[in-house]
Amino acid sequence: MQYIDRIQHIFSNFTTNDEELTFARSVMEQAEMIEVAVEESGETQVTVSTAQAIYHFHTFRTDYIGHASRTLVDLFEHFGVCLPIEFLVANRVMAIYLTGNKVVVGETEYPIEVRDGQYQLVEPVQWMISSSILDVIVRLADEYQISYEEVVESAIRLISESQPPQDVPLSST
Repeated sequence: MQYIDRIQHIFSNFTTNDEELTFARSVMEQAEMIEVAVEESGETQVTVSTAQAIYHFHTFRTDYIGHASRTLVDLFEHFGVCLPIEFLVANRVMAIYLTGNKVVVGETEYPIEVRDGQYQLVEPVQWMISSSILDVIVRLADEYQISYEEVVESAIRLISESQPPQDVPLSST
C-alpha cells in the first residue's frame, strides 16, 4: 500500500488471477471507475477506483478467452459490472465509468445501465434486431435439423422464387 498524492493505492502482490480475484472480492467498497490497460510488455493492468482507494491488479488477461479473462469478468461482476467476455477480448483496453454510465474504448463510448443490480451494456437497436434474427435462425435450424447456413440459403431461395425476375417486363403491351 502506498499513498500517491494523498490517495491510497493498494497494489496486488498476488501471482495468480484466482488469488487476485479472492483479494478483490474482499473489497467491499463501491467502484466508481475500472480501467483496463495493456502495457508494452503485453501485461494487462486493471485499476479499480473507489471513493476510499485505488486498487491495482496485474494477472488478468484480455487477449484471449480463457481462465485469466473469465476471472476478470468475475472481478467486474464483483464490482457491479457485467460485460460479455467477447466484448473484453475484442476491445482489450477500456475505461468503465460507473458514475458516468459508459464504457470508453478508444474514441467510442458505449452506454451502460443498471439492470438486475449490475451495470450492463445498453444494446443498440441494430444489435437487438440482429440478436432476435439469430434466435429465429437457431430455432429453425434446431426444429428442421439443418445447419444455420441452410436456413439462410432456404430463406434466400424462397424470397427469390416469390419475386418476379428483374430483367423481364411485368406486362406486355
